[in-house]
Amino acid sequence: MDTSDPRFAELESIFLGNQHAIDLFAAWVKITEVWDDLIDGDRPVSKAQIHSAFCAALVGLPANPLYQSHGAVIRAAMAGAIVAWMNSDEMRANPAGAEDVITAHVVRYQVVDVAILLLAELFGFQHAAAHAPAIRRMFRCESLNEFLEN
Repeated sequence: MDTSDPRFAELESIFLGNQHAIDLFAAWVKITEVWDDLIDGDRPVSKAQIHSAFCAALVGLPANPLYQSHGAVIRAAMAGAIVAWMNSDEMRANPAGAEDVITAHVVRYQVVDVAILLLAELFGFQHAAAHAPAIRRMFRCESLNEFLEN
């Protein structure tokens, strides 16, 4: 995990010290952020970042014990998040109406649902529900106004 990223500071307490869950979510965030930057081109991505994201996707995630034991449900959540993110890009680029751009901003953050799913699987619904707002705030990269300006 990249401990220099301040967004991850609270995850140890939220995930009750489960390092496999923290590592899994950190890898997922790294992968999706590099993917997003490659597609939308709003931030430069170094070769090192690309290598790191691909290694996380192809080696790190499959080796994670939590991913191994809960793979089917985690992959389903990841697939849903990827589809939502792809929908977001399409709806932003080709809105059918004014609401599409707002919807695009909301659904692009479904990548965070992977963390919420992990919390529910590991610690129960109440724990996930209690911490979901904080996680959503931690990993919202831009406000609606910033999203509309870009």
